[in-house]
Amino acid sequence: MKKLRGYNLLFIFFCVYSIQLFGQNTIGTIEIGDNVQDGYTLFAPNSSTSTYLIDNCGNLINRWESSQTPGLIAYLTPEGNLVRTRREFNNTFIVGGAGGAIEIFDWFGNQIWDYVLSDDENMLHHDISVLPNGNILAIAFEAITQSEALNYGRRLELVSSNGLWTDVILEIKPLPNFQHEIVWKWRAIDHIVQNENQALSNFGNISDFPERLDVNVHFNSLSPSTLQDWMHCNAIDYNAELDQILLNSRNFNEFFIIDHSTTTEEAASSEGGRYGKGGDLLYRWGNPAAYDAGLESDQKFFGQHDAHWIPSGNPDGGKIMVFNNGLNRPDGAGSVVEIINPPIQADGSYALEGVSYGPAEAEWSYGLDPGDENITSIRISGAGRQPNGNTLITIGSEGRMLEIDENENVVWRYTLPLIGSMPNTQGNNPAVNTVFRSYKYPLDYPAFTNNEVIVGDPIELEPNNNFCLLLPVQDTEPVEQPVKLLGNLVESELRIYSSQEVSISIFDINGIIHYTFPLSIGEHKLRVDDLPQGMYFVRQLNNDSPIFVNEKFIKIN
Repeated sequence: MKKLRGYNLLFIFFCVYSIQLFGQNTIGTIEIGDNVQDGYTLFAPNSSTSTYLIDNCGNLINRWESSQTPGLIAYLTPEGNLVRTRREFNNTFIVGGAGGAIEIFDWFGNQIWDYVLSDDENMLHHDISVLPNGNILAIAFEAITQSEALNYGRRLELVSSNGLWTDVILEIKPLPNFQHEIVWKWRAIDHIVQNENQALSNFGNISDFPERLDVNVHFNSLSPSTLQDWMHCNAIDYNAELDQILLNSRNFNEFFIIDHSTTTEEAASSEGGRYGKGGDLLYRWGNPAAYDAGLESDQKFFGQHDAHWIPSGNPDGGKIMVFNNGLNRPDGAGSVVEIINPPIQADGSYALEGVSYGPAEAEWSYGLDPGDENITSIRISGAGRQPNGNTLITIGSEGRMLEIDENENVVWRYTLPLIGSMPNTQGNNPAVNTVFRSYKYPLDYPAFTNNEVIVGDPIELEPNNNFCLLLPVQDTEPVEQPVKLLGNLVESELRIYSSQEVSISIFDINGIIHYTFPLSIGEHKLRVDDLPQGMYFVRQLNNDSPIFVNEKFIKIN
């Protein structure tokens, strides 16, 4: 694929009816409606070394190949680069979400940067956040010994003989030639409080220090594996306007917000930075019992994932969306997507309401009310608010994606069509297709306007998405196309009508041109005997400027 200069090519996918069910589809695109957010969806399946970008019809837009499975997330930058975490073998940190590496690929699949942190003392895990300046915020485990944990005030019964894993945040600056620089660091262990050992400097009443983490918080079983993994942070996000970081902790059943404007030295203290609190917590929400500010009945999160700020340009921008998995929820209810509206003040700080942080309840939720789709996934998963107000939900343990509109009507269903790393066949049941999260990028995202987008086949075998039509839009206005295909199943002869004198090329899903034909006005029958079986596209050539026409065809034998 080549960069397409001078054109802003956008593609809109829609169906013949307002809601179209794709026959007996069991995988791939199963349902689509005309209120769906136009865009391309990115996902990195947990059991695959591939990362996929698809359109709403399930057609492949791009695919990147790595040497290992993800650990666990991938993002697409405005330049069209894929920033992906990678799983590296580690015999110390054996845990869900294990990672160890970050890699960057360009739009064409070339690896252009790599960073590995996976040893006996540290390991990258779960998630990253790409900053506007290109730096990367990454979550990492930091191993401390049993004696060190006891010296921090951790109770003996809560420390495995193998020690304790705490979380750190690293800001990594990618440099040329696969080099890097750590330009900022925050350590959770620098911001703890405990009420067990008065001889230690971090002793105090837990409720008096909501800005710190109780080193003896433990809501899991006392098995050695759960004792080591103290926080299990599984999501990180960045707010450029506030210069704040959001860190989600599954084991605390809370998310935390900290100041990013500090120096590394200030981040290790309780002073300095834009908000004057150093690296102490600016805000936390989800489980006030974690800082002795509430009862067990006040807990709101249960093993939650994907806490993040809704982008400021989207509906509810600036609020925080979370996939609340429902793990060990007392009433046994399932998963729910929630929006939290934090009590932010004019200067970007957050107000306490008594001894705890508000609000008392989530502002919006989906998943538990009558009529809501069942989105239960006890682990992984996520959700994201779209520019048109829709919400894309990833039910990760089932490999399902669901998009609902502002009225909570389902407008898109997609099930990952994979069995591990291999494509599944349409009509088969889904299997081994879990995914951590997915992200939909709108059609005007710079990655698509700065790179040539070529629509390929669906991922699944024997696909069925003929109900989806592909229409071109240039600068958001319809483009008049002089070329029309007369039938889309072709054996040896392609029938085509042209309303003016033009030249066309026929290319495959990899962008390889197989034929070029000059056309006069009228109907033409073009011999394409030598084309292998597969999907092809027609490109009109007009004064050497490429414009996509509005139909594709399938070559059959």
